[in-house]
Amino acid sequence: MEAKERLAEAQRMEKALAESRMQAAQEIEEKHQHLMNLEQGLREEVKQQLNAEQQRLGAEFAKAAEELRQAQRAREATEETRRAVAEDAQRKIAEIRANFERMHHEEQARLQAERQRLEAEALRIQGVLEQARSLKADADLARSAAEQEVARLRTMRQDASTADSKDAQQVIDGRIRNLEERVTQADAQASAAAKAEDIAATAIEVNAADLERQQAAQQRLREQVELEVEEWRHDQEAIGNSPEQQALVALRDAQIMRVNQRAAAALEQTVEHDRRLLDELRGIAVKH
Repeated sequence: MEAKERLAEAQRMEKALAESRMQAAQEIEEKHQHLMNLEQGLREEVKQQLNAEQQRLGAEFAKAAEELRQAQRAREATEETRRAVAEDAQRKIAEIRANFERMHHEEQARLQAERQRLEAEALRIQGVLEQARSLKADADLARSAAEQEVARLRTMRQDASTADSKDAQQVIDGRIRNLEERVTQADAQASAAAKAEDIAATAIEVNAADLERQQAAQQRLREQVELEVEEWRHDQEAIGNSPEQQALVALRDAQIMRVNQRAAAALEQTVEHDRRLLDELRGIAVKH
């Protein structure tokens, strides 16, 4: 009677443990689905931000380029008109410089906010990863313990066969089946935890890839504006060779050079900032 009670108690404990493992597996699956939803939402959010920012920058730079082309078409043959064109060019260069500086500051602020958001998200994902690793470690331990118990029970089963105790054999067979189910559940839990790790790491890689594409688009837009300014400068060299006109051309070229130098310096700061951010994101992805 005492042996049957111990056996019944063991069976109740095994049933409770199996239910606990099933619940843990369900929680892992729910977290996996949550991470998938998070990844999809993150993709959409970053893409929307990129599209909006690219459209805004494209409109700003297109406007500046059109103004430069209008100034080019507005050249006149008379000395007074040439002087007016030169003065208009100075004003437009000042506007381009002001617009560039404004857009640069706005971009820096946006990138800083995005960086803080990504850092916070990375910390949250890191917590998910640590939890997934803990669940995986628990699953591995449970599987190892169950496998050892199965081996021990199989030895007992052989001894029971020798003693020709059918009841003992059936009890041992039932416990072996329960333990084998626990091993299967532990494997499933470990697999789900590993999948959660992969999804979190993929989300970080997606952020880094989107930022790289954004950086490339910004670089192309800046190069386009610089090309427009350079073409306009070459066209303006036909204004004339009088001393007064040469002085105006020299003044205009000096201003354009200052604009380009400031643009190059601002671009280098932005590129370096983006490079550091991408390196940090890649470092987080490698660790995970």
